[in-house]
Amino acid sequence: MEELLAEAKALVLKYGDYVQEQNLTAILESICEDAHFEILQRSPIAGKEAIREFYESNFAEGSFSFNVEITDEKSVSDIVFISGVMNRIHTPEGQASESIKMNFSFVLKKEDERLKIWQCRFAR
Repeated sequence: MEELLAEAKALVLKYGDYVQEQNLTAILESICEDAHFEILQRSPIAGKEAIREFYESNFAEGSFSFNVEITDEKSVSDIVFISGVMNRIHTPEGQASESIKMNFSFVLKKEDERLKIWQCRFAR
């Protein structure tokens, strides 16, 4: 179980790096086909294709960086729950940075024998 939790925490942190790097290929490889995201006050985003479109649109708006603190981790069978607090810094092209502090939660599961992000939620 400890190994699974460590793998899940590492994936969540790498996922933040992938978003910061705007590495869409790595982001999509990190999520399940039936992934479901809830991001702030937007409508839920379901499925890999919709998530790809979401990130393409957001990447066009500038760069992102993150400070992440994981506050809780649990596993039940092959499902892992990771939650914490994040400071998201968005820098629109040619503008000043905007910082938003939010809570996050990730649910990860195995897909094709690899641990992947299945659900995530970001809320203030």
